[in-house]
Amino acid sequence: MEYGSEGRVSRKGDVYSYGIMVMETFTRKKPTHEMFIGGLSLRQWVASSFPDLIMEVVDANLLAQQQNNANGNLQTCLLSIMGLGLQCSLDSQEERPNMKDVVVRLSKIRQQYIS
Repeated sequence: MEYGSEGRVSRKGDVYSYGIMVMETFTRKKPTHEMFIGGLSLRQWVASSFPDLIMEVVDANLLAQQQNNANGNLQTCLLSIMGLGLQCSLDSQEERPNMKDVVVRLSKIRQQYIS
């Protein structure tokens, strides 16, 4: 885990934590889940399924609740959200978006989903 790992708290560290939280929320798995042993992390698990198998790592309960949604944008929006989570949790702080850009992207994803 990166947050404060060098004894310093930073905004880019907050972005990293936000990305991990996004992946936790949509997979319903914590980074400390028993499946993440032997070097496998939540981020690696999501990244290995992105983009083609992303629906396999998304929480099945979330998908079941949305089954009745006639809007076909669910998979596209989940791809966008999980991609954002992956980008926020990149190893290189310089490659991560800032939170202002994250908010803009989330707003666009929301608009895409509800339209």
